[in-house]
Amino acid sequence: GFFEEEEGKEYIYKEPKLTGLSEISQRLLKLYADKFGADNVKIIQDSNKVNPKDLDPKYAYIQVTYVTPFFEEKEIEDRKTDFEMHHNINRFVFETPFTLSGKKHGGVEEQC
Repeated sequence: GFFEEEEGKEYIYKEPKLTGLSEISQRLLKLYADKFGADNVKIIQDSNKVNPKDLDPKYAYIQVTYVTPFFEEKEIEDRKTDFEMHHNINRFVFETPFTLSGKKHGGVEEQC
């Protein structure tokens, strides 16, 4: 694949608060388009788990999603300052809405 030993790896990027997901996506798209060629890179705009077998090997895929820090109750008690709540974090979560029918997309009233 395009990414060699980096294939399938996950990274967390810390950005300024006002940075939108689309801005980060475009920045990464440009970075890898410059490296692999614009016609060879695709962004996956879905935060669901991706089956590598479903991907076309002639493309380099990038999946970007929004995550939030995850803390156990004790960690919250121990992290008293704003700095401690935003640094040295090693667990994150993200949410993906789903529908009871199993469809990928649905109106807000159908999402769980």
